[in-house]
Order: sequence, then structure tokens, then C-alpha cells
Amino acid sequence: MAAPEGPSSSYVNMYYENEDERSVEERAIDDWLPITASRTAKWWHSAFHNVTAVVGAGVLGLPYAMSQLGWGPGMAALVLSWIITLYSLWQMVEMHEMVPGKRFDRYHELGQHAFGEKLGLWIVVPQQLIVEVGVDIVYMITGGKSLQKFHNLVCSDCKHIKLTYFIMIFASVHFVLSQLPSFNSISGVSLAAAVMSLSYSTIAWGASVDKGRQPDVEYGYKSHTTGGTVFDFFSALGTIVFAYGGHNIVMEIQATMPSTPERPSKGPMLKGVIVAYVVIALCYLPVALVGYYIFGNNLEDNILLTLQTPTWLIAMANMFVVVHLIGSYQIYAMPVFDMMESLLVKKLMFRPTWHLRLITRTTYVAFTMFIAITFPFFNGLLAFFGGFAFAPTTYFVWGPGVAALILSWITTLYSLWQMVEMHEIVPGRRFDRYHELGGQHAFGQKLGLWIVVPPQLICLVGVDIVYMITGGQRLAKFHHLVCQDCDGIKLTYFILIFASVPDFVRCCHVSYALLYEIQLVLFCIIFGVVLMILGAIGGRAKADHTPCQNL
Repeated sequence: MAAPEGPSSSYVNMYYENEDERSVEERAIDDWLPITASRTAKWWHSAFHNVTAVVGAGVLGLPYAMSQLGWGPGMAALVLSWIITLYSLWQMVEMHEMVPGKRFDRYHELGQHAFGEKLGLWIVVPQQLIVEVGVDIVYMITGGKSLQKFHNLVCSDCKHIKLTYFIMIFASVHFVLSQLPSFNSISGVSLAAAVMSLSYSTIAWGASVDKGRQPDVEYGYKSHTTGGTVFDFFSALGTIVFAYGGHNIVMEIQATMPSTPERPSKGPMLKGVIVAYVVIALCYLPVALVGYYIFGNNLEDNILLTLQTPTWLIAMANMFVVVHLIGSYQIYAMPVFDMMESLLVKKLMFRPTWHLRLITRTTYVAFTMFIAITFPFFNGLLAFFGGFAFAPTTYFVWGPGVAALILSWITTLYSLWQMVEMHEIVPGRRFDRYHELGGQHAFGQKLGLWIVVPPQLICLVGVDIVYMITGGQRLAKFHHLVCQDCDGIKLTYFILIFASVPDFVRCCHVSYALLYEIQLVLFCIIFGVVLMILGAIGGRAKADHTPCQNL
């Protein structure tokens, strides 16, 4: 195919040469896979796909998150999250075609370009799968709960039905919709979901305004303990992070758009993103602020569960949520379907048939349904998936803290690498002990011993003594909890259990306890810093409270 003449002809040539290099078989597979099967989307597809992906179950938990954060931190977290995630999304749109002649159609392809073929997969794919599968599980639970709420509202005299059955009803829809072949084929479902998200968000804050500010409203932290306040604080941050997710499928959404060297896909994609983020702001801010203002800290983790009247309006809102979650589930499931089918067809050499699609997608829907039935804890899942995986794939709110963690990790890893390299730095000799390397080889036989051995002994012996005591105390506590009626056993005997391990090789399992204790110390330090921050923000930190006095 001849390339047009002009100043960008070299770019165009590279674009067409890249297309020609692909074999007929590769093109056929790409035309079958859900992400690359159709590239006819418009800018408005980008808008409602992004609204459906971002505005989900998380918006219903924002008032509850505000009650855990308070006015100042809550507003800051909402606004900063909106700005940071919009900026990072714009960056990803720009990077979709940053390499001339190539499109990064999938999120992990961008990771491979940055970190290499193998390392990029290991860095990106696990987190992306945790996000996408985790979100689908949360939506299974929320869809089931919304159906249950709808049933209870419209038929209050009916027999109680367990949540399990409503989750199964919600999942039954996805057994059918999951067979839609490509991303563009679910556009109608996604559009309906986007409209529903704006609708039930409006109902949520509108019904709250109709109720009016509650006479017994309180805006203080719900937990009465410092520890509970801190944990609620971080849980709320996880909920807000969850609410601003969706970046992990941006590449896949942009892949559905046509692109040429003259008219790259980033133009319509960015236009749709801006429209989507305006809609997101209209959904999030009123729900979070009005809901918290009306109810204070007397909120459920889902604001629709807090609202009870008018019954018909709340029932309608819950059904809107169900419709929205149906579309959101499919949006997040489609990249997973693409990964599964790519693996089966490209690596395991299965034939790309409808039978394969039926089996893989049905299995996935059944898996998410099973996990949702097993762990139906809505707010806990929001915080977990938000904190664990959305931040790495979307943004980091606490820049200095993240920088400190990363620098500490790099510094310690580098120092360990240096010590490993120096173990046999002298040909024919191994430095089997720390003082042989750090002291005698560097400072001489006598001076080296005096410089290294005393600090090393203080560290090793002191740590062992502390861990002997701590290990014994934990065993004693365990014994007391499981056998409260038993005779008391002195701490000495529990310490002797640790002391009975004779050599370094056989105490390797005890070393895992060391990792736990290190985490405990780090937790205490972070706990104390957070207490100081909370004290500075709200004046609630107590000077006489030691962070780890109850651990």
C-alpha cells in the first residue's frame, strides 16, 4: 500500500510497514479478540465508557468515607484525587501512540515497553488483574445487595431471601452478556450504565436534601478510640481511591477507536475523557458533601442503605444501581476476557471459536459469583482493592511518603547487593562472617575486630533477647486465650521453647517471626506519625496515649 506524500510520509510509511509485518494469522486473531475486534468507536463512546468505568459502587460509599475523614481531609482527598487522576489519565491517552507506527492497545503492553517484555508483564498484569477481578467481585456483591434492597422495599411483607440468591440473580445476567464478542458490542450496555450512574447519584443527594439536616447530626469521628480512628482514616482513603479507578482499562477503551497518522485516536479520546470527568464531578461532589452534611457520621457504608424514604424513589435508585453495575461489570471484565483468550489462543494454541469464548467467559463469571457469595463485605472490599491495587495503577496521593518508601527500598536493596558482591571479593576467599569483611579486611586484624564486633554483638544479642521475650509473651497470650480455664504457666517456659532450637538452619522458620516483628515496629512508627498528623488537623490526638500500648 503506497503511502501519501508529505512532511509526515516517513511516519506514515512506518505505520503501514508495521501493519504489513503482521501475518494473516495474527490479524485474524486480533480481529477475534475482544479489544481489537472493532475500531469504530467515537469520542462519545470514550465519554460514557469512562463514566461507566469510574463512577461505580464507589460513589455510594463517599459520604461514609467523608464521615471517617472529616470535612478538611475529606474535601482535600476528593479534589486532589480528581485532579491527579485526570492528569494521569491524560498522560496515558498521550502514551497510547507515543511510538510511531505502534498502538499500545492493552495496559500491559505499555508496561512491557517501559520495563521490558517479561518484567513489564510481571509488574503490570498481576495488579491489573487484581483491580479488574476485584472490581467485578465488588460489583457482584453490590448488585446483589441493591437487588435485595429493591425487593425489601417493594415487598416488605414478603419472605426474607438471603443475599446469596440475589447475587446469583445478578450473575445470571452476566452469563448472557459476557458472550458479546467485543468491547464495542457492549456500547449500548455501557451507555445505559453511564446514564444510570448520573441518575442514582442525583437521587442519592436529592433524597438527602429532601430529608433535611438531621437534628442529632454529628461530624466528629465515629470511632471513640485513637486506633479505630486511624484505621478508619486509611480505610476511607482506600474507598476514595477505589472511586477514582478506571485507568487500568483506558488503553483498552482507546484501542476501540480508529487511528491514522493524520488523525490519531488521542484527539477524540481526550475529548471524551474531559466530558467524562465533568460528569464524574457532578456525581461525586454532591453525593459526598450533601450526604455527609445531612447525616454526619450516622451513615452506612452505602448511602442508599441509610435512606429509607420515600420508598418508591429509593427502590428506583437501587434498580438504577443494578443497571449501572451490569454495564460496569462488563467494562472491567472485557480486558480479563481478552487476557484469557489471548493466552489460550496465542500461547496454548487453542482455536479461536465460540466454544472457547463460551467456556472461558462462563467460568470467569461463575468464579466472581462464587467469591462474591463467599465474601459479601462491601466497604472492606472497597478499601482493600482501592488501597492495594488502584493506587499503583492510577496515582499516589502521598508523594513524600511514597518517595521515602521507594528510596528506603532501593537503598537497602543496593546495600544488600553490595554485601553479596563483597562476599567473595578476594579471589579464593569467602568472608563468612560480618566482622571478617567489615572489620578485619577493611581496618586490619585487631582494629577491625574492635570497630565491628562490639556494635554487631550489641545488635544481635539485643535483638535476640527482645525476640525471646516477645515470642514468649505471644505464646503466653495465645495459651491464655485458647485455654482460659487452664493453670497459669510462667513466661519462662514459653521462652524456653524458642531457646530449644539448636542451629541456624533449623531456626529458619523462626525468622519469619522476625519479619512480623519488623512490620510491627514499622507499624508503630507510622501509627505515631499519623496520630501527630491527626492531632495537627483536628486536635484529637491524646498526649497520654502510646500508639502500641495495646499490641
